[in-house]
Amino acid sequence: MPGVVNGCGTWYYGKKNVQQYQGVCRACNRVTTLTSYDTRLFVVFLFIPVFPLGRKRIIEDCAACRRHHAMAFGDWERANRRTQEAVEAYRRSPTDPTLAEEAVGACLGIRSVPAFLDLAPEIEQQLASNAKTMCLLAAAYDLFGHIQDSERLLQTALQSQDDYDTRELLADCLLRQDRHHEAQPYLQHIVDEGIPDRVDLLYQLAQGYQTKGEHEKALAVFQQCEVVNPGIVEDAVFVRLRDASTDHLGTHVAVKPADVANQMKRGAAFRRFTKVAAVVLVLAAVAYGALAWIQGLRREVFLVNGLERAYSVRLNGKTHVLEPQSVTKLRPGEGDIEVAIVDAPPGIAPETVTIRTAFLTRPFAKRTFVLNPDRAAILRRSRIYYSSSTSTAAPPATHSFIGGQTLHQFSGVDHAFEEPPRSISTDSHAKRVSREGLYLLSANEQVAMPTMILGLLDSLGKDAASRIARQHLLMEPQRYEYLRVLGLTTEPEELVAFLRTGVAQHPLELQWHRAYQSAMEDSEKQQEVEREYETMLAKDRHNKNLMYLAGRVSPSIDKAVTLFRQSTEGDSPCPYSFYALCGYYLGIGQFREAAENAEKAIKLLPNEREIQWYHRQALLADGQQERLLAVLQAEQAAPAPWCLTAIEEEAYVRSILGEQAKVKEVIGRLERRLKELGLDPTSERIRRLEAELAYAAGNPAKSAKILLELPEPGDQLIAHLIDGDLAAAEKDLQQPRPDTHTHLLLYLTATSRNERDIAERHLQSAVDLLAKGTSEDQAFAGAIKGDSRMPIDELLRQHQIPQAKAILLTTAGLRNPAGREQCFTMARKLNYDKRFPHLLLMQVLASQPVN
Repeated sequence: MPGVVNGCGTWYYGKKNVQQYQGVCRACNRVTTLTSYDTRLFVVFLFIPVFPLGRKRIIEDCAACRRHHAMAFGDWERANRRTQEAVEAYRRSPTDPTLAEEAVGACLGIRSVPAFLDLAPEIEQQLASNAKTMCLLAAAYDLFGHIQDSERLLQTALQSQDDYDTRELLADCLLRQDRHHEAQPYLQHIVDEGIPDRVDLLYQLAQGYQTKGEHEKALAVFQQCEVVNPGIVEDAVFVRLRDASTDHLGTHVAVKPADVANQMKRGAAFRRFTKVAAVVLVLAAVAYGALAWIQGLRREVFLVNGLERAYSVRLNGKTHVLEPQSVTKLRPGEGDIEVAIVDAPPGIAPETVTIRTAFLTRPFAKRTFVLNPDRAAILRRSRIYYSSSTSTAAPPATHSFIGGQTLHQFSGVDHAFEEPPRSISTDSHAKRVSREGLYLLSANEQVAMPTMILGLLDSLGKDAASRIARQHLLMEPQRYEYLRVLGLTTEPEELVAFLRTGVAQHPLELQWHRAYQSAMEDSEKQQEVEREYETMLAKDRHNKNLMYLAGRVSPSIDKAVTLFRQSTEGDSPCPYSFYALCGYYLGIGQFREAAENAEKAIKLLPNEREIQWYHRQALLADGQQERLLAVLQAEQAAPAPWCLTAIEEEAYVRSILGEQAKVKEVIGRLERRLKELGLDPTSERIRRLEAELAYAAGNPAKSAKILLELPEPGDQLIAHLIDGDLAAAEKDLQQPRPDTHTHLLLYLTATSRNERDIAERHLQSAVDLLAKGTSEDQAFAGAIKGDSRMPIDELLRQHQIPQAKAILLTTAGLRNPAGREQCFTMARKLNYDKRFPHLLLMQVLASQPVN
């Protein structure tokens, strides 16, 4: 079942194609209303549906216990098509009883009431003389709560073929309608033929007369039961019910058989208790000890696979195959369990875990053990609330998350890896009760597991998140997305030690090496990693991937660019070198070369999101709007949120081309896509896009007005910078975590308004942050402070994202009059994106004289 924590989780939204009927719930066995309908499962944020996880067909949602069967909508549609095919096959041969049975069976299989009700009259008309088919239709009508139709068809079947089975089915149908007098003739053959194994129907008939107070008829039928099956008098309940009618003979007092049977059972139980109480007390201790011993021998353990691939594990020498993201129930008993993954990769060693509970409290202690050999699973513990008040709804479920361990032990879990009931019955007078559930958190089509881990950092903790990502990478080394999780949750030194194991593996995994290099730089080991890759390249000079990696850590831009170019020559070029050259050319304003290399990179690595971003930037900077529009339209087929970003980018490109009518069409498309995802089409995202387009169109006042209406501090900070309200902007800066470029934007705004104290304060904050960053950041810190020994030409070639570099160069030009002209010229080139802070940079670049 879906669940939410703090308003976030999964839930159903919407109902279509609703079908209801009275029937017996397959979970709780109650006669109640069963509902089937189409819906959609969503990821919800603050109870607002954000991302759809897929359409579902809910089958037989019980009004009593709320349990149901959820079927993927695609599977439902295929089953529905097969049903339609079966119906059409019958309609082509309407007198074929076999095809009729298959068609009815198909309708029942998917619980399609409309399809059955549409088909049944045709079969009844064509095959009225086929008793077997009429009985099948009667059973189907009965299943869907149409008991009168069931009776009618059984009457038709009886006319075609008067046999005992049909008579008994009709009698049962009449008995369930409290029409005992009508049912009795259809059971006469049991008496006449003396069929002992059919005596139950006579027994039901006698009880029916009892409930009406017709005790003479009840006794007559009871006597027939004794004649047909003499052994029935050995049934104490039968004798007590017969005696009850004897006691009430001559009256019309109704007797409820269930009450009589329950009273008899209670009396018998009490008598037995008084006889054996002493023995029971003696045996209780023995039984308790035996129970505790047996429970220890048969201790239940849930074996969990947290990976998205199957693997085998040996538990005390016995091999088990674990399917992807699965839960398997075992009973290995308490004690030591040796856990060894079959064909484990380096870094995964066998281990021994101990499962043990206290002997004396074992029968009463509710313990749940979860064994996760890969240590990559995330378990969700949920507390589900139920309210008995009709005026006050139960609060939403609360959740906690745990993972990164081989053995987990929980107490007080009511529902382990099973859906909790939608409602419960309790003798408690409390208005609110709760139940505990335990579940395996699984990836899905809309939200990948690495994204989930990062979203759960506060609940899991960094250490657990780091362990989980580490285990995924050891067991699934090509799941590179976990490298990002590891980088955000692990200290650089520890990260370097772990990644070295993957760097040493062959064949070479580029993503592992890139992460390793970044970790070495964060550990301030730039020179060491440079020497390391120079040595590796010297041993294998023709390895193009090593050329790229050696260039990536080289402090010499010329050497890096040379290596990148060499690794793109000839057959089997390194895709990341095209990407690196794209970034290099984009950063120095050679946009045509950047676009050419981006095209080559995207052709080789079409699904890399960072390459896609540089590809779009290069096309935008080079003025290839038509090509960019084609790329954006193709990317709109991607899942959310990337499809939304592509639509927004198309709106911006249409805007700068002056195609306002098409801009409105694109915004309409964005609204429709948001609706499809269950999001508010008038949401903050639409308003933020409108603000961006207004700014790009040269209307910053309108942009600021829209942004001020949005609740996010970051939006309001930009609005205040546009308006030049430095006091408000500094107040906004206290809420989000400020970065280098935010401080520099405040510096530039303050400088343009001659607010020197504010400008110097934020300039110093920016320089402090830059001095702690990469070698490129440190180069710009020196240039801004004025103590850099790097020639200005070399500074202009330092790698940064274009917009960020434009801000840095504008600041460096303001602080360095001698290099101002070169800095400003490059900043103007890189200020190609007309969205914020384009106008601010244009204003600063135009306000200062150059030499």
